[in-house]
Amino acid sequence: EPLLQGVRMIKTPAEIDLLCRAATSTERALMATYSTARPGEKERDLVARLGANILQSGADLPSFLFFTVGPNSGYAHPDPTDIELQPNDILKADCGGWFSGYFSDIGRTVVVGKASDEQHSIYNRLAEVHRKTIATMLPGVPASEVFRQNVEFYKEVDIEFNLPFAGHGLGLYIHEKPMLAAMDDTPLAPNMVFAVETRVRWPGVQGFHIEDLVVIRGDGPEIITKFMDTSRLLEL
Repeated sequence: EPLLQGVRMIKTPAEIDLLCRAATSTERALMATYSTARPGEKERDLVARLGANILQSGADLPSFLFFTVGPNSGYAHPDPTDIELQPNDILKADCGGWFSGYFSDIGRTVVVGKASDEQHSIYNRLAEVHRKTIATMLPGVPASEVFRQNVEFYKEVDIEFNLPFAGHGLGLYIHEKPMLAAMDDTPLAPNMVFAVETRVRWPGVQGFHIEDLVVIRGDGPEIITKFMDTSRLLEL
């Protein structure tokens, strides 16, 4: 198994193409779900619709569906509840599908209505951390160094960071090596594929999550998931 993990770190062109198509399909399915979300809907009904949209996007199965409303957005992976979406609530997603044996993994955050100044401020700072972290992902840079700089970027924008990793390899498994974590010194290399996730959570209050598919190219990182604008907090 360790040998196979090492082999799977570098993806073939066909694997990269499949992962890119899976990620884009999932992102479009998520946006379709966001665009129809209305106050008064139950969280579990929104989760069901997201799953159906991921299936309709071409997935063989939805692999995981964390679609959280308002105060539930402050938790990482809660079960869906009967809480109802309220005007101006956060609607946070961490979701994916299974496409011909490979996984997608996308994270997005929107407000259904009008976001507060505080929410805009938190999101803008988080987006800055996200951009800066991805920019460090050059061939030859150890995964642990990406994580170290990620932690520093959080400090620079005054957001507490107490999470074990900043991203992970993606492919036949949802979490593959390398991990963007303190104990993984694997040098990044062309044709590695990562889900880079930048997030902050206050349980029972609110949470924010940005997660993109990133392919390491010879000249640096390429963000594949561009269908939704993550540079600002979307208000729907």
